[in-house]
Amino acid sequence: MEIFINNNSMHGTIPDCIGDSLGDLKTADLSNNYFSGTIPQSFSKLTSMQTLILTDNVFYGRLDDDLPTNIITLDLSSNGFSGPLPYYVFTPQLSTFAASDNCFTGSIGESICDATDLFALVLTGIGSSRICSDVVFDISHKVYYSTYLEGDIPSCIFNLPTLRSLYLTGNGIS
Repeated sequence: MEIFINNNSMHGTIPDCIGDSLGDLKTADLSNNYFSGTIPQSFSKLTSMQTLILTDNVFYGRLDDDLPTNIITLDLSSNGFSGPLPYYVFTPQLSTFAASDNCFTGSIGESICDATDLFALVLTGIGSSRICSDVVFDISHKVYYSTYLEGDIPSCIFNLPTLRSLYLTGNGIS
C-alpha cells in the first residue's frame, strides 16, 4: 500500500493506531501539509515501510524508537523534531536520510556509518528550525539563533561506498 497526500493543506495529527491499521504500508508521503504533533509509537510496527517523507510539516518531539527500522528512504526535514538523531534507522539498507531544518541536538555519531548503502545524507542546519530557535528582536529585523551540533564529522562517513551526496552545512561542526 502507498499513501501520497503531499502538497495539500491538511491539518491534524497522525492517529495513534496507524501502525496497527496499515501494517502493509510501504510508502507514505505526507510532505508539505500542516500535520502536527508527535510521531505515534505504533509507526515502529510498520515493518513493510520503505519510504517515509514527512517534510515541511509541524511535527515535533523526540524520535525514540518510533520509526520503522527497515526503511530505505526517510525525509524528516523542515519540522521541529528534537533530541538526538534517530540512529536506530541507520541500518545497512538505508539509502537516503534527510533531517534538515529541525531541532536535533547532540553529535553525528559513528553509528551513521552502519548505513552502508547510504546514497544521500542531508543534515543541513539540523538544529535550525524556527520552531526551536530563540528569537531576538531589534527595531528593524527579527533574528533567529539556532542550536548547533557538537563534535566532529565522523571520518567513517567519507568511506561509505555508495555515498554520493553529503550536505552538512549550517551545523557548527568541525
